[in-house]
Amino acid sequence: MTSNSPSKPSPVLFLCLLALLGYFGINVIQTMTDGYSYQDRVETLEQQVKNLNKKKTELSQELEVVKSNHFIESEARNKLHLAKENETIVVFPQKSEVLSETSQAETSVKGGIQFSLGYTNEWLKLFFN
Repeated sequence: MTSNSPSKPSPVLFLCLLALLGYFGINVIQTMTDGYSYQDRVETLEQQVKNLNKKKTELSQELEVVKSNHFIESEARNKLHLAKENETIVVFPQKSEVLSETSQAETSVKGGIQFSLGYTNEWLKLFFN
């Protein structure tokens, strides 16, 4: 018997097609999210490249300054205390830390004589107050 009516699809075939559709749908979504994350990564790396190029140009300019004869001469004069012929270097000594501390410390006057107490009062205050 042949009939012209269409036959119903089997439920197994329907489930297989549904599973394939779900599989491909999940793959498409994963591919899209990977693409977006790669794009973000590319943008981040491009920004890092721009920052590094900027730093490179700044360092190149600084290198040119450091290589100049004027800079070398000024560093030799200031840090190494070097001089040209017929020049005299005058170096002023800095205040000693001990002298500057005692000059700022309290002083005591007894019988017209001034005594520097230095840290003595501080020690006495620490232990006896």
